[in-house]
Amino acid sequence: MLIKAKKPNLKKTRAIAGFTQRSLGEQTQLSSAFLSQVENGTRNVSAPNAKMICAVLDCNFDDIFEIVEHDPQSHPGKEVDHEPSRKLFKLKGLGRARHSH
Repeated sequence: MLIKAKKPNLKKTRAIAGFTQRSLGEQTQLSSAFLSQVENGTRNVSAPNAKMICAVLDCNFDDIFEIVEHDPQSHPGKEVDHEPSRKLFKLKGLGRARHSH
């Protein structure tokens, strides 16, 4: 299972929330270079890091990320059912980010 950013949703959500890649990196302890690669689709993100990004941006996972079973570039045209992975993601408490203010 791979977690990839939805283009351009992550970048747009980050900008609307008032974050630069650098400031988001500071809040999530992720490098701005890594966040740039995630936004551009050249890097995947782990479930804990996706949850952290969602928490800081105060958004739902499905707003900015998608779960893929494989790298679409290595298996073009293959359809995959993502529902089992989404259910697993929610069972692990990674669905909706929560903030305590």
